[in-house]
Amino acid sequence: NIFDIDQTYVSYGYKIFREALYNTNVQQISHVDYIKSYCEKMDFIFTDRVQEVYEKAQKLSIFDDNFSPSAVVACIWYVAMENAISIKKSLLSKQCGVSVPTINKIYEKLAMNAIKLKIG
Repeated sequence: NIFDIDQTYVSYGYKIFREALYNTNVQQISHVDYIKSYCEKMDFIFTDRVQEVYEKAQKLSIFDDNFSPSAVVACIWYVAMENAISIKKSLLSKQCGVSVPTINKIYEKLAMNAIKLKIG
């Protein structure tokens, strides 16, 4: 008996858990999904440029220690600054669920690589 639970119940519970785990169709979410979603939330039309910056930064290993949604939000901020678009960082943070310090941290990495992230 495990934790005073009859072995029959433990085995049955394990069987149900295993079936649920292996029979679940989990849809993976990519950076493109986050870009589309977040740009839509912010009415931000530069979706293609955000994707270009993200993919170039990914190749440069700028995001190695950052989670994809955070990196996407920082890319939106980077493209907004690049195009002198007025967006409140606090609103971006609130709408996309990424803290302002995280946006700043990743944005600084992007800004330090601005020449490598140019269009083209």
